[in-house]
Amino acid sequence: MDRDTAALLVNHYLRICAELNQMTHAIGALPNSDDQKRFRRPVGQFSAGLYVDLIVPLIKQFPDLDPDRNEGSNA
Repeated sequence: MDRDTAALLVNHYLRICAELNQMTHAIGALPNSDDQKRFRRPVGQFSAGLYVDLIVPLIKQFPDLDPDRNEGSNA
């Protein structure tokens, strides 16, 4: 895979994660804790699958695209 395509995929992933985080917040507002658990699980599984199956291979090939690489730096 070329770097430009990999960067595009990482950017899409980051946007998807932002949406999934919003979903998780909405699920957290459900009054029933059983519903919260039931609906959080598929969101978490989807997120983990994307990370493991898409992002990990991309950042192994292009370490500079790691979204966590610059976290905590002031750059």
